[in-house]
Amino acid sequence: LAAAEELARAPLGQTRVTVLLTGSEESGLWGVRHFLEKEEMEYCEALFLNVDNVGGGTLRFSSSEGMLSPVPILPEIKAFLTALPAGPTGEKIPVAPYTWCLTDASPLIFMGWQATSLIALDERGMPLHWHRQSDAVDNLEPANLERATAALVAAARRWDEVSGPA
Repeated sequence: LAAAEELARAPLGQTRVTVLLTGSEESGLWGVRHFLEKEEMEYCEALFLNVDNVGGGTLRFSSSEGMLSPVPILPEIKAFLTALPAGPTGEKIPVAPYTWCLTDASPLIFMGWQATSLIALDERGMPLHWHRQSDAVDNLEPANLERATAALVAAARRWDEVSGPA
């Protein structure tokens, strides 16, 4: 939400930003599925940046998603993400596979839409504290949240520059 607030304070020139809070991911991706049923034609050419588990761990944009047969994101989206400038701390967010579980971006990626997830993972490739008692506000890493916000805002601003009206 911090990225949405920043983009509301300094809006993009030609790109509309929609914040979608889907819910029901782990019970079958019902939130994003419902969205697709209702809004498919309106958003079929949009860029979807799913934010998932960014409170701690190493940030990355997913280059593919899925467990048994990972599906890659579109090559042009991978190139777009790879070309993003480094953040305020000088680090670039890598673009790498995420093969642990599905995210709300997964159905969009499987459909060939312009989508990826920004996710933070531990050394095993799993979200840090995921479904454990340690998954608590006290274990959020503020610097990670700031890096995630900066990455999302940078991606939105760059998309606005290169994609034209949307």
